[in-house]
Formats: sequence, C-alpha cells, structure tokens
Amino acid sequence: MVNSGMLICSFFLKKRFQRGDEELLPLNAEYDYEVENDCNNHFGSAIDLFKKFCEESVQGSDDEKAMKLFAIEDSSFITYQHASYSALSFVVNSGSYGIESEITDRKTGNVNYVCTENDAPGIYFSESVLSFNPIP
Repeated sequence: MVNSGMLICSFFLKKRFQRGDEELLPLNAEYDYEVENDCNNHFGSAIDLFKKFCEESVQGSDDEKAMKLFAIEDSSFITYQHASYSALSFVVNSGSYGIESEITDRKTGNVNYVCTENDAPGIYFSESVLSFNPIP
C-alpha cells in the first residue's frame, strides 16, 4: 500500500479576505477570530488555529463547485510541544467525484464496481504542520 503525506513548514497567516501580503500575522502570536454568528475564538498560536480547523473538519465538507469531499479523520490529530518547535499531525480523507467510471480488478480484468458521478473514492494521507518557536 502506498502512503501519501505532506509536511507544512513554510507558511504564513493573514486576516480572512485580506488581499496582498502587507499585514501578515506573526506565527508565534495569539489570534482572535470573530465568526459570522458573533462567536469569538481565541487561539494561543498558529498550531492552535490548525487544531481547531481539524476539529471542525471531522464532519467533512462537500465542495460542490470543485466536486471534492474533504474530512479530517476523527481523533487523528496530535499536537507536539518542544522547546524549539510546536507541531500538529493529522490524517485527511479526500476524494473527487463527478466522473462515471469502473473499478477493475487488475489481475482478473473483471469490473468490481461501477462508479456514478456521485461516488468519491477517498484517499487517506497524513499531514504535519511545524511551527518553530522564537529563540529567546
């Protein structure tokens, strides 16, 4: 079985709907975020923000425009705290739909399943987010 993964270690944050790179948010700062329903969220770091994203994404989402399903596997996210860095790892399940196809057994040539345009074969891959702590 092939394992897929991605390491996120070079990134920046900016305010929602902000254009350009004039007001980038520092990675090792605290963040306050107001949601449309006047609910305020406070995050102690970028890693806390990513963790909240994981928690909110367990239910999954369906991007009908891009025809993709996306979800974070429940209980897969783990945070790591070290003197020089903070990290978060989690497992994503993602798949595209919109194309009818057949799933064929490569050894026998038999069609095992016919995919409709609503079927999205989910692919699991591991993600890690790494944020270095400031040097004192």
